[in-house]
Amino acid sequence: MITAFMHKKFKLILILFLHTFCSFSQSELIVSYKLADSLYYSDPDSSYKISLLNQSRSIQENNDTLLLKSKIQIARYFILKSSLEEATVYLNDAMQLCLKTNSLSDLGKVYSLKAILVKRLNKQTEAIELEKKAIEIYKKANNQKGVVNVLINLSLDYIDLKQYHEAQLALEEVEKNTAVTKTDAYYIHQNKGELSLDLKHFDVAIAEFKKALKIASDNKMLDSQATILMEMGKAYRLMSDFDQAKDYLSRSEQLCVDNKMKHELVETYEEIILLYQDMGKYGLAYNFLKIQNDLKNEIVNVEKINKINELERKLALLQKEQEILKEKENTQKAETQSHRMLYIIVAIGLFSIVIVVLFYRTMKLKNQIQIKSLIIEEKQKEIIDSITYAKRIQQSILPSDKYIQRNLTRLKK
Repeated sequence: MITAFMHKKFKLILILFLHTFCSFSQSELIVSYKLADSLYYSDPDSSYKISLLNQSRSIQENNDTLLLKSKIQIARYFILKSSLEEATVYLNDAMQLCLKTNSLSDLGKVYSLKAILVKRLNKQTEAIELEKKAIEIYKKANNQKGVVNVLINLSLDYIDLKQYHEAQLALEEVEKNTAVTKTDAYYIHQNKGELSLDLKHFDVAIAEFKKALKIASDNKMLDSQATILMEMGKAYRLMSDFDQAKDYLSRSEQLCVDNKMKHELVETYEEIILLYQDMGKYGLAYNFLKIQNDLKNEIVNVEKINKINELERKLALLQKEQEILKEKENTQKAETQSHRMLYIIVAIGLFSIVIVVLFYRTMKLKNQIQIKSLIIEEKQKEIIDSITYAKRIQQSILPSDKYIQRNLTRLKK
């Protein structure tokens, strides 16, 4: 594990060096993007730095596909750090690039991240609708891994809404899918544990949480470790094992503070407050409540929510404008095609008229020639008849050959 971690660190240093001093080919940009993705769970800050460099390079290389993927990675990081306003901006940019590049899988990812973002704003129902939309898009793209990821999130949302039957169905659908990875396995165990915890099956819940914690630790999934430690603290609190609960919650708190994971820290403080209340230590519970409230205000205040809503409204308007422009473009295309067809019909009509006129003139000329030919023939016949008639008259006036011959014979005598 240490060797793998050092290998990733070496690749990180190499990528940073190349970004700073060298030009990047498309294949190298893809490698850099994949490295940022692989580092996200174990070292989100380094992943974020590489994603920023990838974004800059993608703009220089005019590579919209990798620019889109970089913006999605950056948005995911901002959601992790509870910088919801920045996350909204990047997700909106990514959505526009999805429309430009026709990337269904990336569009599914954008909807999935939007669902996580609106959950942070306590819009659970809206989050479920976005997740259903993401699943629909992923299925169209035949992206089973994307379907699995969103189903896992959806199952957790159903648990939060106490819709246990729907949560169970979602988890069963996930487990049937062949695209489940180790990371997915963590979330399956986590969500199964949460479902069992809500149903007060504590032993089952703790067993599932321990499996999830091992996967998160082995794969250095920092935010997942913080979450599962908090869930185990919650389980032991509900079992009234306060010492175990305090130990797990303290570990979760420290991990959140060290890695600046504000959202996970708010959730951990929620459990710490409940723990001290159950232990009857109301002063400590109150102190943590004040810390939690300050942190909540830092993450999401009214001004930020309004700004995010305004950004969402602008995006909706922009999408509407694009739809109108597309519809207008389609109408113009249809009109152009209609005009073209009209021109073709008119041209065919004119050509037909020309053909008819030429045919009529040809026939007329032919008739004229035939008539003139008949007239000539008639004139010729008249001349021949006249000559024949004159010959007859001549023959009737002149003496016959016999008469002339007889008279010539007499003269000789």
